[in-house]
Amino acid sequence: MLSLTSLSSELLILIFEKGLPSSWEEGNRADLYAKAIPCDLLVSLKLACPTPPLRTDLDTLKQLLLKSRYLETLHYQDRGQGTQFRFNASERLPSYRELILRSYDWNHDKEDVAAHLDFSQIRSLELISVPIFNFLASISPFDFAQLNNLHIEDFSAHTSPDRRVEATSGLYKLVRDNIRALRTLRITCHIAFFAIDAILTHSKTLQNLQLRDHVGFAEGDRRCPTLQIEDLMKLSRSLVVLETLELDLDVGPTVLPNFLSALCA
Repeated sequence: MLSLTSLSSELLILIFEKGLPSSWEEGNRADLYAKAIPCDLLVSLKLACPTPPLRTDLDTLKQLLLKSRYLETLHYQDRGQGTQFRFNASERLPSYRELILRSYDWNHDKEDVAAHLDFSQIRSLELISVPIFNFLASISPFDFAQLNNLHIEDFSAHTSPDRRVEATSGLYKLVRDNIRALRTLRITCHIAFFAIDAILTHSKTLQNLQLRDHVGFAEGDRRCPTLQIEDLMKLSRSLVVLETLELDLDVGPTVLPNFLSALCA
C-alpha cells in the first residue's frame, strides 16, 4: 500500500466531465470521483476548463477536496464568472502551498475565510479573472508572509463599482508590508497606485517581474501608464538577481532612448 512518503513524484489528475450522462445526479458524480481518485494519496490536483462548461456550484469538487487531506497544490481553471465554493458550517479545505484560480467569483468574507480556508502554508498564488478587492478584503495578510510567487489579474473592471484602484492599493500594502521574499511578481494594476518601494522590498530575491497597467494599449491618444524613468533606474540598480522584466512601453520617440538607458543602467 502506497503512502505519501513513498511517492516519488506528484500525482497529477485532470478531470473532465465530458461524456457523463446528463441525467446523473450530483451525488452520483461525487461518488464516481471519490471511487476513481485516491484521495489519501492526492497531493496535486490540476483541473482544466470543465466540459460541459460553467457550473456555478462546485459541490462535487468541494467534496473531493475535503477528503484530500494531504493536498498541497490546487489549480482550478474555469470559463466566465460566477463559479464559487459554498461551504457548510463544519467544512474546511486543506492548507495549500500552491493555488491557482482562474475565473473564480471570490465573494467570501473574513468569516468565510477564517472558518473554511487556510492560507498559512501558501507559497505560490495565482488569481486570474478574480475580483481582487474582494479577495484582499477577506484575508489575513499575515498568512502570506512566506509567499514566493504572486500573479494577479483583476476582474473588477466588470463589477459595479469598479474597485481596481482600491485593489491596487491593497496589493501594494501586501507586497510591501507582509510578504518577505518574492521571487516572482506578475501583476496588472493601476501603476500610479503601486509605488516601487514595494518592489524594492524584495530586491535581493526578485527574479521575475511583470508590471502591467489596466489601461493597456488602445487606439487613440490615451497613453498606457508605465514606470517613470527615475523609478526604472532605481529598479535597474537595486534588483540584483532579476532575470526577466516585462513592462508596458508606451513612451514617445524623444523619451524612448532615456527609457531604454534607464532599463540598462
